[in-house]
Amino acid sequence: MFIHTHRAHTRKDFKPYYVAAFTLQKGMYEPMSDWCYQTFGEPGDGEDLDRWEDQIWYGEIWFRDEQDLMMFKLRWS
Repeated sequence: MFIHTHRAHTRKDFKPYYVAAFTLQKGMYEPMSDWCYQTFGEPGDGEDLDRWEDQIWYGEIWFRDEQDLMMFKLRWS
């Protein structure tokens, strides 16, 4: 699976997010979601984003740590 990555900032705190964007393939939502929850724990969202944000259904995951992004890329690309 091809995964596009980029850095993003929020207007409020300007802390970088590391975004993995991908085309969600049929049958991949559940295994990817399960793996992310087991690997990264419970997701946060918006201002409460400590480690990652679950946007898998929309083809994106937002990470606070670049190493988490790399681990995701190594597992799913």
